[in-house]
Amino acid sequence: MKIDDLQVGKLVNDFSLRIGVDDVSAYLLATGDYSPIWLTEKLVPPQMIVAEIIAKILEVLELPKNLVHTGQEHIASDRVSFDAALRITATVSQLSNRAGTSVIVFDSQVTDSQGKKCFQSKTKVMVLGG
Repeated sequence: MKIDDLQVGKLVNDFSLRIGVDDVSAYLLATGDYSPIWLTEKLVPPQMIVAEIIAKILEVLELPKNLVHTGQEHIASDRVSFDAALRITATVSQLSNRAGTSVIVFDSQVTDSQGKKCFQSKTKVMVLGG
């Protein structure tokens, strides 16, 4: 999918995800997060969920060289435990263009196996004109 194919409301990705103890351990090692709480409480760090969301958007979107990631917001409304069955949807919520520069916002929703929303994320990017 190309940036030019995007429109507000367009579903960019819809996928299932399970994050286990080995995944969390590898993430913590890679990021240098040495807080023991994630492993002792068997919880997935919220930033790891954000990284998974962005990775899945990148799998389906052809990125131009002039794209800049400008912001990330997220709200964790519940804890996510190891091996929880998650469903993640990412849609375009904002698309605007000024002087050849595009601003695109992707909204992502994470629900558990009962359909309860446990996480929300907003990823903002700019495609620079010129």
